[in-house]
Amino acid sequence: MTPAVVFPGQGIAPEKLAEPLARLPDEPMVRRLLDRFGVRRRTDLDLTDTRVAQPVVYVCGLLNALAETDGRAGVPATAGHSLGELTAFVFAGGMSAEDGFEVVVRRGELFHEAQRSEPGIMVVLMGLDLLEVEWLRRSVLAVHPGVLEVANINSERQIVLSGDPVTVRAAVAAAEDRFALARYLPVGAAAHSPLMGVALDRWRAVLARVSLGALRIPVMSGIDCRPHRDPEECVELLVRSLLLPVRWSETVEALRAFGAPAMWDAGPGGVLHNLGCRIGILPCVEQFGGA
Repeated sequence: MTPAVVFPGQGIAPEKLAEPLARLPDEPMVRRLLDRFGVRRRTDLDLTDTRVAQPVVYVCGLLNALAETDGRAGVPATAGHSLGELTAFVFAGGMSAEDGFEVVVRRGELFHEAQRSEPGIMVVLMGLDLLEVEWLRRSVLAVHPGVLEVANINSERQIVLSGDPVTVRAAVAAAEDRFALARYLPVGAAAHSPLMGVALDRWRAVLARVSLGALRIPVMSGIDCRPHRDPEECVELLVRSLLLPVRWSETVEALRAFGAPAMWDAGPGGVLHNLGCRIGILPCVEQFGGA
């Protein structure tokens, strides 16, 4: 049976972003990407810049999915992690690929602007469950008043924190004292936290200018973990996703309950495939036709 198609967010190492670009040199959207950033070669793109990385993740994931799925035939549902929810919405038919490109370019710019006015960082903690992370978070805030939010619940023991640099680093020190592993994410802003509030009205305005289309397949939101067929509902969730956490493990559970027999990570980077294999909620196939 046909798997659900899922799309990753921005936290992908630059070298992992370079690989799929090398396989898509003649795609018009890749040429558009290069033109937008004023470079002639893909190797000239600064993949450490959130303004560049977000459109690259979108372009690579969407092109791969459209090429592999034969017009979405039989796909039971789609979902995306953070930025990937926008890609999923476009893949489902909620807006054109061209409009999606303009939206994701603006999203990257808004993240960059938010980082300049409200600096923040994100870190993934591995080895602590949600209750332990919440105790750690509140304990740190009691000593270091600031911004420190649960941004992503990727699995039972992989949780992402987002906030201001001083408070996040205090949380990392506290987590390492508890023998947890911590890894900072290459995101370039404190996504899914109140620090993104400075961009909220502008982000809503960006999405309000886009012509919406009928969804050909349901989008399972990573914010409320429910399937959506109304494009306006999806857009409102995309707005709110700037501040609200991504509940990824619950989203995968919701895909299973919806009837998806497996899931396929359209990429780039294989992040959701690897995570899905570890949490074991749904079978994860390496190729779309391998379910």
